[in-house]
Amino acid sequence: MKTTKIKKNWEDLTQHASKIKELHMRDMFRQDPARSEKFSIELDGLLFDYSRNIIDEKAISILCDIAESCDLAGTRTALFSGEKINSTENRAALHTACRQKSDEPIILDGTNVLPEIRQTLVKMRKFCEDIHSGKICGSQGDIFTDVVHIGIGGSSLGPQMACEALSKFQCSDIQIHFVTNLDTSNIDSVLETLDARRTLFLIASKTFTTQETLANASLAQQWLLSNLLDPEMVKKHLVAITGNSKNAQKN
Repeated sequence: MKTTKIKKNWEDLTQHASKIKELHMRDMFRQDPARSEKFSIELDGLLFDYSRNIIDEKAISILCDIAESCDLAGTRTALFSGEKINSTENRAALHTACRQKSDEPIILDGTNVLPEIRQTLVKMRKFCEDIHSGKICGSQGDIFTDVVHIGIGGSSLGPQMACEALSKFQCSDIQIHFVTNLDTSNIDSVLETLDARRTLFLIASKTFTTQETLANASLAQQWLLSNLLDPEMVKKHLVAITGNSKNAQKN
């Protein structure tokens, strides 16, 4: 019954979309001077204005019906409470917990995960501060001036977005570079301008089995070794970001 209702909602939305797709935006604003206020939401200083999309009140109504049929509210609650909504891996999606400001517990398998997350965030902050201060430095005592992030897909897009969004607040003493392509011209173009003694590599892979990432990490290790000459020195220039520390240590 639920599936039938959802299917009917989507059919209604498709039919309505075909009716309004030829509407001109100027006409829509002319017919409704309050359109910007009607089709926008403001919360905590952020404005989400969707009035310049081909959408009307009926479309909103149908979309709300779809959300209700799919139990969007229930799924949202499950997401924030730590339930295992990732059905392909039977895991919770806990990225929301990383951003939670309150101390309201998030229970996963009987354990509140917030304390561990908060401890990890403190460790991450300290690591970054130690890099900036020079407490963590290169194998020969040089302060790091360049950080090369090696990853692909989700292991790269998120950090790239964060760096771009926060670029105005970036410390000018450290430059960030991204290697995301298996084509060696990508990593070659980055490495040719860097000083190995002052370069730190971040190798990001959830499982540490991603072949493209491991291939680029191997090239980075070879470059470090050819410049630093000592395998023990190379280790001080490599950091793994992963959910599988055993695999990272093997590689």
